[in-house]
Amino acid sequence: MHLQQLELTNFRNYRHLKVRLPSGTAVLWGGNASGKTSFLEAVYMLATTRSPRAGAERELIHWQAPFELGIPPFARLVAQVQRRDGPLTIEMVVQHRTDRQGELSSRCQKSFQVNGRKVRTQQAAGRLRAVLFQPEDLRLITGSPARRRDYVDAVLVQADPLYWKSLRRYQRVISQRNQLLRRWREQGVPPAAREQIAFWNREMVQKGAYLIVARQGLLDALAPNLEQLHGQLSGASQPFRLRYQHQVECNPREDEEGVAYAFRRALEKAWPRERERGMTLLGPHRDDLGFLVGDVDLAAYGSRGQQRTATIALKLAQVEWLQQTSAEEPVVLLDDVLSELDPERQGYLQRWLLQGGHQVLITTTDLQVFRAPALGAAQVFRVEEGRWQQPSPDPLAAVEPPAPPQRAEE
Repeated sequence: MHLQQLELTNFRNYRHLKVRLPSGTAVLWGGNASGKTSFLEAVYMLATTRSPRAGAERELIHWQAPFELGIPPFARLVAQVQRRDGPLTIEMVVQHRTDRQGELSSRCQKSFQVNGRKVRTQQAAGRLRAVLFQPEDLRLITGSPARRRDYVDAVLVQADPLYWKSLRRYQRVISQRNQLLRRWREQGVPPAAREQIAFWNREMVQKGAYLIVARQGLLDALAPNLEQLHGQLSGASQPFRLRYQHQVECNPREDEEGVAYAFRRALEKAWPRERERGMTLLGPHRDDLGFLVGDVDLAAYGSRGQQRTATIALKLAQVEWLQQTSAEEPVVLLDDVLSELDPERQGYLQRWLLQGGHQVLITTTDLQVFRAPALGAAQVFRVEEGRWQQPSPDPLAAVEPPAPPQRAEE
């Protein structure tokens, strides 16, 4: 898969940009707030339909985007993608909504087109595949369970349209179910409460069982590459593995029917506590991931170096898994990650980029974090205030020899 061209209109700090990208590595070099991260955000949104950083979608629209001829301000993203099965044009528009008086509201709507044909959000997800690696991902292991769930969901959404559909429906069911439980806690439980909750339970169990089985399947599929990559990065002999910490007492490697049966039984047992607490107490919306080297829980006992090594291995294993599931190489997006790593991990990651044959978009504020072979094989773009240019003179001249490597597990 090759992202050949990306065009941005009124997206973040880009009024208009149209750039062709190499099939290998492109280095986006510039200061903070120049537009480098926003460019990677645009690529990731076209792949997953979601922003990895926007608190509200209105933040995506340039603050000077006009309201003209009755058309509310909007941001437009258009990607030209070359896949093995042919060329693809993916378009996404994020537009302000208006109220009944025609005034701008705080809400936005998204729309998608693929090859000029309007499609639903779930049909747009995964047409372009991308793996995003941000500095905050290095804190994935020590962050909140919600962050780890979001990570797993974002991986699966690109590869499995049914997962996206099941996840969205499950989230809506949980919202409705929680509203009922909160109202009953405050106003009292009506006589027909069990019948009402049974309807939402059926939907919750059906969609939730699919999520549980799919998540375990992903972890099992990642395991071989994960262990190999972690061993190469760390030199450690003990295996690195992920543990799915599911709230429903079940075997997630069973078929959906078996997991659904266990889920129904668990909900029956949880009913008195849920009624008392006014909230849904178990299900995949409360699951988590454990990261272990041997029997050591990295979140509790791992060093910072061990945690970062494990996260890098996980991201690289994700790249290889996405390629294996579709025979399409995902676009690798690295947002100023090298500056967060010690020289030894910098070197390993750059060697992987050179050998992997993937299209890579990598941002940096300092070209000196690159080894000469990696930078020499890349096309460098200077990014300033939403404008791109190829630098002159040769950026290799700005790179000094790297510092001596440190031990990987310090």
